[in-house]
Amino acid sequence: MRQNWDTLERMRELARLGPLSEAFAYAPELGCLLRHLDPALWRRFKSADPRWRPAQADDLAFLHYCEGLPEIDLPLLLCAAVGDIATWQRELDSSLVCERSMITPDAHRPAGSWPMAQVPAIWLAPGPTSSRARVYAPSACLDYPLAPPELGWAREMLEGRPQGECTPATDEQIARVHPLRLLRDIDRFAASGGGHFDPETPVIRETPAAIRAAAGAIAKAVRDGLGDRGKRVGICLARPGSHHAGVDRPMGTCLINNLAVGATEALSQGVERVAIVDVDAHHGNGTQEIFCADPRVLAASIHQFPFYPGTGLQSADPGILNRPVRTDAGQSFAEEWTAVLGALVAHRPGLILVEASFDAHELDGISELGWRDEDYQRVFHDLRSLSLGLGVPLVLEVGAAATQVAFRRGLAATLHGLAQAEAEADAR
Repeated sequence: MRQNWDTLERMRELARLGPLSEAFAYAPELGCLLRHLDPALWRRFKSADPRWRPAQADDLAFLHYCEGLPEIDLPLLLCAAVGDIATWQRELDSSLVCERSMITPDAHRPAGSWPMAQVPAIWLAPGPTSSRARVYAPSACLDYPLAPPELGWAREMLEGRPQGECTPATDEQIARVHPLRLLRDIDRFAASGGGHFDPETPVIRETPAAIRAAAGAIAKAVRDGLGDRGKRVGICLARPGSHHAGVDRPMGTCLINNLAVGATEALSQGVERVAIVDVDAHHGNGTQEIFCADPRVLAASIHQFPFYPGTGLQSADPGILNRPVRTDAGQSFAEEWTAVLGALVAHRPGLILVEASFDAHELDGISELGWRDEDYQRVFHDLRSLSLGLGVPLVLEVGAAATQVAFRRGLAATLHGLAQAEAEADAR
């Protein structure tokens, strides 16, 4: 009973610090729990707001709706929903730590204060679709029992392209990003039969091999790209990924931050500056945590907000460029991407890494960002043009999508954009 009381007090403190729908990483899951706990309240919400949304967005909107009801004691209801389950207790504690340490709004970097280069508008046009790509697809990832279906879709679409040799990351390579005790904990957890670090991050016996193979694929693609000065684009089918994994905390299906391993691999080989571009609909909170104090790495993210994991507002940390998109605020894709591209040009990276997810696509069922095929084509055309202009590697980690049609169309548009930029460079 004492633990229930403590849980309620911590939930109330978190609610005082800000909206739970924005502060709590698993806010959509809380909305889902609440929906089943109080079906009448859910029906009331749907009666007031009957429009269709993807399920995760609907659960988040429901939680936000409940926060505005003065007659509802939301912390009490949520305390009843999460009970004493250890994973929820850990998430509550980490959300409190995050909210207590948040930078005050007055200290946020003012909008438009990033160094911006004038980037000419690039009009999309039909062009070649066969980019100079090298595919890194380790068998430990493709055969992983918990591998998402996107890996199979990507493998099919990339069939026939040159294959890069894959070698597992060493513990020393991973230890540049994560403490060795985290690897040891994952190894022991897997050997004992596994379980869950959080509601979305399972561990099974095959997990240690899969995470080392995934991180190793990114690191090898980086080394190959540095060796040929970006002649080929590295496309990595490397899961489990990546961008939610912080320094010592697996989260959101991510155990090891593969992109961070790739970035530190390049830095260890003398590259002075690295850029990580995240076009997943969710904020890459783990990448931000790892590099927030390292100005050598520009971590740029366009993502929906409020949304899982509840982070991603503008940051005063050196090298962190967050472009949170509120779907009801009329923010345009072109405006957000121009800001990110301008920051990349100013940073002049020696390596560009990309979290290449397609869950922001208008045909996907996760987010409400509504990206179109031509948006993905533009992003990857611009990134390839920049990498070719600088003579630096471009490495993609193929990420998530909830629906096959969104994934296939997004990846096809990506390949088209890469090939178009290469054809333009060849013609000059």
